[in-house]
Amino acid sequence: MSLSAQRKVLQQGSEEIKSLEHLKVFVERVIPSFSDRQLILLDGPMGVGKTQWVKTLNECLGLEEASSPTYALHHSYKSEKQNIFIDHLDLYRIENAEELESIAFWDLFEKQKGWIVVEWPEKVSVNEWPLDWPTFHFKLSIKEEDSSLRSIDWFSYQ
Repeated sequence: MSLSAQRKVLQQGSEEIKSLEHLKVFVERVIPSFSDRQLILLDGPMGVGKTQWVKTLNECLGLEEASSPTYALHHSYKSEKQNIFIDHLDLYRIENAEELESIAFWDLFEKQKGWIVVEWPEKVSVNEWPLDWPTFHFKLSIKEEDSSLRSIDWFSYQ
């Protein structure tokens, strides 16, 4: 079962990304659609640009540069000035539900405000994602005809 089968799709679209500047324009365009409490899922194969997406998000918000949390599993970024707090998680190395518990993953969803950005969201069963968090799901892929191009299919759920 997919998220779209479980939740109401509010918005959806597709974007071809031709450069880092084009990615920045795309991210700047979607940021205003994010709520104060937002789950952002970044899906795609290794090397497709999930961490670059987060770096671009932070750049657009004037936050510190993001780095891949593959080994740390979790990085936090905040801007007191803009009242933005982002938890960035990379679940690539997660093997089971106990490991999610050990990094206090589910505790993040007790917050009343903040953005939770998750790379490799398929490591969590779709039935386990909190239904009370508005969700943007970005599916990134490399274009077969030109490996320098990326495609982003996105969906917003409530």
